[in-house]
Amino acid sequence: RWSFPDAEQHDVTLARGPIGFGSPWSHDGDRYGRRFTEPGRYLLMCSLHSAYMSQVITVRRKSSSRPG
Repeated sequence: RWSFPDAEQHDVTLARGPIGFGSPWSHDGDRYGRRFTEPGRYLLMCSLHSAYMSQVITVRRKSSSRPG
């Protein structure tokens, strides 16, 4: 989940990853949430401030545990 506490506009945009998405522009206490279920590496950025606002999220496959 992302929070946008200040008056400046921000968003969450996928720059690279398995499933594309983008949040609406947000500010003044808005929040945005997304559940990542597809395994892979997601490079995220604020499309309005991409030079200094980015992050990487890695989603791993659910491990299968076998009884025994």
